[in-house]
Amino acid sequence: MPPKGYRPKALLFDLGGVVVHWTGVAEICRLSGLTKDQVLNKFANSKIALAFERGVCTNEAFLHELNAMFRFDYSPRQATELWNSWVGAPYSGVLKALKHLKKDFTVACLSNTNDLHWKHLNAYFNCSQIFEPALASHQLHASKPNRECFLKAIKAVNCMAEDILFFDDSPLNVEAAISLGMQAILIAPEEGVLPTLQKLGLVN
Repeated sequence: MPPKGYRPKALLFDLGGVVVHWTGVAEICRLSGLTKDQVLNKFANSKIALAFERGVCTNEAFLHELNAMFRFDYSPRQATELWNSWVGAPYSGVLKALKHLKKDFTVACLSNTNDLHWKHLNAYFNCSQIFEPALASHQLHASKPNRECFLKAIKAVNCMAEDILFFDDSPLNVEAAISLGMQAILIAPEEGVLPTLQKLGLVN
């Protein structure tokens, strides 16, 4: 938690596991018979998957890679539906809380995402109306926990790093933010960010 009396100027939110439910690789594990770690390792070792997250790979190339990695034989539409199953609806009450926070803070997001997930997410709510700015890795051409990604976010939010309070469900991302001078809080994806905002006294 931030030190007592700390008052940020900007609140910077990850999305999956923080603002929206994130089922992640569960369905791919079920269909492929692989463990979570095995699936994540395949993505981590795929140059195409990493390029997709940074916006330098087409949707078509990524969907082909998804089929190849797990020996699936899905049509582009089926593969897209499988991929989008990772992203769920917002946690109950969180959008209302974020709108309330905009009265007193800059409310921004910084998400490792991609073109398909971003479009799917925006079917639930308009990110650019909730977050100003709404920062996505595939549009920044940089992803967390890389320093470049956070520096771009700090510039976009337009305040000093120490004035930003960052919320993420990844320990690596939280550590990276702290190393650059931000205050940062690790969020449990089982509950999302709302209980933490309430504990901080930022919302009721």
